[in-house]
Amino acid sequence: MAKPLLILAPMRGEIRPAVRSWPNGVTVSTPKPAKVWSYEREGRTVLAGWAGIGREATESAIRALAGRPSFVLQVGVAGGLRDGQESGDAFFCERAFEGDRAIEWKTPQGLRDVLGLSVCGCVTVPKVVIEPEGKRALGARYVQADLVEMETYWGASQAQALSLPFAAVRVVCDVVDQRMADLSPALDPVGDPKPLAFASHMARNPRDATRLKGMAVAFKAAQERLRQIVESAARWSPATHSSP
Repeated sequence: MAKPLLILAPMRGEIRPAVRSWPNGVTVSTPKPAKVWSYEREGRTVLAGWAGIGREATESAIRALAGRPSFVLQVGVAGGLRDGQESGDAFFCERAFEGDRAIEWKTPQGLRDVLGLSVCGCVTVPKVVIEPEGKRALGARYVQADLVEMETYWGASQAQALSLPFAAVRVVCDVVDQRMADLSPALDPVGDPKPLAFASHMARNPRDATRLKGMAVAFKAAQERLRQIVESAARWSPATHSSP
């Protein structure tokens, strides 16, 4: 039997809207905070779930699952680095920068055809970039990158180390001039709010509270686009993929 496709997001909210309607999911053993299920979809097996935010969670989840999938598709939201982008715009990432390092890969033609997305580069950083000035500075430094996020470099490098074919899709959440609230102290490792910590953070940071509505609207647009992408990607069979 052919090994399945693995669709892996950092945050629960990035992939849960897609998989919550899939029937008969069987839990796959993964280290916390990751959670992955095995689904039967249209005659093929698909593994799907979340790894957790950042480098350690990403690498740990891919290592733990290395013997199961034939292909890793990493999906998630990102910040925009360029004018003209909108929340919900989606891209294949085929190059990721992390500090002075860079890594490249190619998206299989079959997956390109299924999703029909443009290609870009991204910058992987250790913490959320909340200010427009920070995003514009990254865009000026990394002229071949259009997005900023926290996991793509680590996902690609770990997959390559394990000889696993890899692709990445990122969807714009916050555009380049949108100021974000730094909610990281109030979120759990998979991006869900911790109620008491969240309330305390809002009380101590009233300016963050004023940014929440815009952030929620942007995330909802990105979340819906991710749902569509995950649904479409699950119909693609890596057993039949061909390189571009």
